[in-house]
Amino acid sequence: MNRLISVILPVYNCDQYIKECIDSILSQTYTKFELIIIDDKSTDKTVEIIKSYTDNRIKLTLKEKNTGLTDSLNYGIHIAQGDFIARMDGDDVCMPTRFEEQIKVLIENPEISICGSWAKIIGSNEYMETPECNHQIFKKFIFHNALIHPSLMFRKKVFENHKYDRNFEPAEDFNLWTRLIFEFNFYNIQKPLLNYRKHDMNVSKQRAQIQKEKFLESLYNFYSTINEDKSEVDLKIFKNFYLNTSFTTADFLKIYELYNSLLNYKKINLKKEVKLLDKRAVRKLLEQKPLIETIKVFIKLNINDKLQFIKYYIKKVKFS
Repeated sequence: MNRLISVILPVYNCDQYIKECIDSILSQTYTKFELIIIDDKSTDKTVEIIKSYTDNRIKLTLKEKNTGLTDSLNYGIHIAQGDFIARMDGDDVCMPTRFEEQIKVLIENPEISICGSWAKIIGSNEYMETPECNHQIFKKFIFHNALIHPSLMFRKKVFENHKYDRNFEPAEDFNLWTRLIFEFNFYNIQKPLLNYRKHDMNVSKQRAQIQKEKFLESLYNFYSTINEDKSEVDLKIFKNFYLNTSFTTADFLKIYELYNSLLNYKKINLKKEVKLLDKRAVRKLLEQKPLIETIKVFIKLNINDKLQFIKYYIKKVKFS
């Protein structure tokens, strides 16, 4: 294995963590890479720390103005010289063998185009575990993200006809995955190759509501693509289902039909995947009659209980 990897590292005001991040990249057991760092007009000491390194694999770009993560990612990929693109964030840390293990998977398995891994959360004993194979990842996308963005390595060809869409920031990653999965195979190595940092400056902490809405819009587009029965559920109803802003009996029936139709998609056999959890909320709902009373309880559930209830109806219950 002697193929060049381009590591894309967008940074903004991460002087507390950037040295540990860069050190973990420069210490990789696989050494043939370029480290493309794009600074989004940081106002702290991030750039000063980066400039203190003399390793000629580091290529630093200073943006003239702050334009956001998506622009940084697309620019980094545009100038990348490698056959493979590895993602990294400025506050995370790579395990020493990360690049070696991922490029091995990609070279030995030409049908795989994107390779990720699990991650360990820094400062805890918690792990972020992701499904292994492409069909498992596809099915997970029906309800949740199934990839850890800064853990991924791509073949460069993936980006020949695709790029991150800034209209979906800060959920630009999930939006891209739900488009790529129809053309390329994903794979997650079933062990942590990344130490992931959770802190108050995470994008998800600062812009949680926007991120959730952009995630849902991407999920809606994904459903629209795989829904062969083309159930008529508009984006507003779909978002309300998740965000709990408002919901009617008619909305519930539309969402039910949407999920039910997904079971018939040729790439998904979700019925075998559904496991009914013995949730008190689900049992309570099943006791409610008529349906309008059920909906009154349903709209108060959190999203996990909502999904559980919908899954149960799909599997066990038929509307009269």
